[in-house]
Parts: sequence; structure tokens; C-alpha cells
Amino acid sequence: MCYASYNVGKYYVSHVIRTAIRSLPNIDWLYLADISLSDKIWNEIEPDVKGLNICLIDHHETSANATSFKDKINVNLDMDVSAAKLFYRLFEKSCPRLHPYSDFIDAVSAYDTWHFEKSPIAKDLQRIFDCIAFQDPALKFVKFSDRLSKFTNMIINDTITNKRMPIWCESCLDLYYKLTTPKMEYAKRECISIYKDVATINLFSEDNIPLFELSWYLEENHPEAKNMIYVINQKNGDCNISIRTRYDDDSVDVSKIAEKHGGGGHQKAAAISSVSATEKYDIINSVKTYLLEAHNK
Repeated sequence: MCYASYNVGKYYVSHVIRTAIRSLPNIDWLYLADISLSDKIWNEIEPDVKGLNICLIDHHETSANATSFKDKINVNLDMDVSAAKLFYRLFEKSCPRLHPYSDFIDAVSAYDTWHFEKSPIAKDLQRIFDCIAFQDPALKFVKFSDRLSKFTNMIINDTITNKRMPIWCESCLDLYYKLTTPKMEYAKRECISIYKDVATINLFSEDNIPLFELSWYLEENHPEAKNMIYVINQKNGDCNISIRTRYDDDSVDVSKIAEKHGGGGHQKAAAISSVSATEKYDIINSVKTYLLEAHNK
């Protein structure tokens, strides 16, 4: 199992795939989960994957748009659940030892697709993951991949279920609230502007404020703000833009406007990464215009 992030160079994923294949020369199957392949990435990895059975497991609409390599891979696509849930479905019959983690997988799927009503533990699991991956100061200088491994090992050794919250989860939640409550109070006062049904939240990356928590706050306290634009400013002037919608019909699909500007995601949650300082405001205005007009067409 290899972890890759688009945040480390746009085509870093192709480097990870090539390295993994070359270090494991006897593999028959290559499973790519939660990765939206582009023609450029495919062209980079195609010489290394010849002769392999390849399965792309994804829940992003961008994967449905794969072009030149569609006939060369198996695509397992379902935009209503997470890639983790799709991966679980693929192996649950042949691997019974996965069954104790079904509640955990449902919670991951619920928070990854922003359908929190599908799991009673989804919101707390999101908080626990955020605490380990981003908030805990004791892990500040620990590689992100190692923080992910820490979270995974805790789940494997003492898993959370719908009826049971392990002590380590309770400890994470206590730390999470201690660290994030002051940040949330600051963001509520200083960072949110609302126009019609669009809330724009302007943050700095070093603030390390959990976006999902702000979304839940807006849902409860500003129900008129059905759409959210999160602008995460970097020290060099660039930014990342996350887009959310709470419309349950098909009138607003934030993945479409994200894809237009080189990003991607789901119907209800999408993102545009590494937006340069020179194009930042044009893209923000484009996203805002789409959101203001989409539901009223």
C-alpha cells in the first residue's frame, strides 16, 4: 500500500506508482484508489504498468471522464460512497477479517462524501482523524504518512464502532476540542462573509482551522448559506480553494466549477489546489458567480 498526495507536485502520484511497481516486480494487480487519473499521468505510468491488471477505484466524476486509457483498465466508480467503501466492497466476501471494520468504513464514507446522516459516528471520526493528522502539536514534525499510519494502526488495534468509542478516541476528542475551540471562535468573528446563499470563508493555512467544523457551524447558525467557498491563503500569496454545497438536488454540482479551473471532487464537495496569487481573485469570483446562479436556473 502506497500513499500519494497531489499536494506534493501535481504529478507526484505518477512517481509513487512507478516507484511502487519497480520495487514489487512480481505483482499481478494494481489497485488505484481515490485517484483521478489524467491523460498526462497515464502516459507517464503506462510503460511501467504494461502486463498488469489495473483497477481504478474512485468516487469522483472526473474519473468517469477518463479518455485515452478507458479500455485498458477496470473502473469501479460510484459517486455516492467513498473510495474506501468501494475498496471494502471489493474484498469483503473474500476477506472476512475486514467485517469488524464495517462501521468504521461506513463512517469514512459518510464524512468523505458529506452525507453525515449515513453514520452516527461520522462527525466524531472526522474530528479524531483531524486531531491526529493536523491538530496534535506532539505530531507537528512527524511526516504526514506516518501520522496516517498512526491513525490506521489505532483503528486496526482498537476500532471504533457505532456502539463503542475506545478510550483513545475519547482522548483525541478531548484534545481536539481543547485545540480547536479558540480557533473556531476567531473564525466565526473574523473570517466569514455571507451574500445570498453563498458564504465565503477567508483563512490562512497556518490558522489550521478545520473546515468541516465551520461548515457544520454555518449549517446550524446560517441555514441560508447553502454554498461555501473556503479560501486557504498560503504565505507566498497562492491559495487552495475548497467548495461545498448543502443543496441535495442536482442543481449545484461543485465538481463542475472545480474541474473547470483544474480541480475536482464530488457533487457536494470539491477543491482547486495551488491557485496562483495572480489568478486567485478571478477564480474566486468565477466560483462565486457559478454558485449564485446555479440553483436559480
